[in-house]
Amino acid sequence: MNVAFNGIGADIGTFEVNGTVKPGQAVKIAGNGQVAACAADGDVPIGAALDVNHGYAAVQLGGYVRLPAASSLTVGCRLVVTDANGALKSGTAGRQALVVDVGNGVCGVIL
Repeated sequence: MNVAFNGIGADIGTFEVNGTVKPGQAVKIAGNGQVAACAADGDVPIGAALDVNHGYAAVQLGGYVRLPAASSLTVGCRLVVTDANGALKSGTAGRQALVVDVGNGVCGVIL
């Protein structure tokens, strides 16, 4: 790719972690002010965990982010959910995202 999307519309919030969350994972809302890793087929991500420390996660809620991608995901405006491995895939319901690049099991999306 000859262009960079890093930093576009970054919107980051701090959430308490419910369970195990690692940086780079898609996360879902898990309770009042809490996030958990997207680990089930059809989970709707609210964003991506950027950093996790002492039971709290910095979560990117909007803007350009790179996340694991299912092999079936293609570029374009998509409703996204995760598969059982936490990778983004297109769904019939889910979160609206602009998928701008996909390759080698990773995608770039603008949330």
